[in-house]
Amino acid sequence: MRTQGLFSKTMLGFGFSESIAAWFSGTPVGDQFAALLGTFSLPPSGYLALAVQAVAIAAITAWASRRTLFATLDDID
Repeated sequence: MRTQGLFSKTMLGFGFSESIAAWFSGTPVGDQFAALLGTFSLPPSGYLALAVQAVAIAAITAWASRRTLFATLDDID
């Protein structure tokens, strides 16, 4: 559950910074922002790829944790 919250906050952060960068584009502030942080150009398929990776990592972590827990419980018995 914790990974999903972090993922959604990250996605919101990227979306927010992209809108701020677009708002200030063509100004000295926008040029400084682009120089310091770079530009964000991620198509919707890129966001989909990030979501798929996050789900895959969460699934593998859950599977490994469950397997470790059951192996530990079997050793206790």
